[in-house]
Amino acid sequence: MFVMATNNGIRCGDLMRLKVGDLRGKNVDDTLAIKEPKTGKIKVLAVNDSVHATLTRFLASGSFSDGEKEAVEKLPEI
Repeated sequence: MFVMATNNGIRCGDLMRLKVGDLRGKNVDDTLAIKEPKTGKIKVLAVNDSVHATLTRFLASGSFSDGEKEAVEKLPEI
C-alpha cells in the first residue's frame, strides 16, 4: 500500500480504505478512482509496474487475516 501511496501521492487514510477486492483484475496501466473524504475530490490512481509487482507479491504472500484470506482466495490472479 505504501508503494501505491507514494506512486500516486494520496493520503494514507484514503489508501487504507481500499479493499483487496478493489484491486481485483487490475493490470499495469489500469486506473482506480477513489473519492477523497477530506476534500471530496476524485483521485485517479495508476497501477504502474512497481504497484502491480508489489500487489502481486502481497497477494501471493497470504499475509492477511482469515477473513481477508478467504476473500483473496476467491479473486482471480492479477
